Amino acid sequence: MTRKELDEHLNIIKAHRGNVDNYIHAVKQLSEGIAIDYSYDLECAYISLVSKLAGDEGAWISWYIDENDFGRKKYEAGYDGKMKPIKNTRDLLNLIEEGKKR
Repeated sequence: MTRKELDEHLNIIKAHRGNVDNYIHAVKQLSEGIAIDYSYDLECAYISLVSKLAGDEGAWISWYIDENDFGRKKYEAGYDGKMKPIKNTRDLLNLIEEGKKR
């Protein structure tokens, strides 16, 4: 997967999260059930698909999105004690490629 392709996928997820947050706020007035669960399940499935397409065996894409807040937190990750800040999709793809060598 190229960086451009990964950027496109992650931008879809970012936009979806913003829309879902607005939707949740509106729907909470009525109920918080099936529609929200479905949206979350759909997002999880999409992230899983992107991870498979990228060959991400270490679940780094999910970590990048959820824990590292799409790189905004600049958390470090790596292998064999060689940690680097993961700030963008270039760093993320390098991490995934390093994982493929293991």
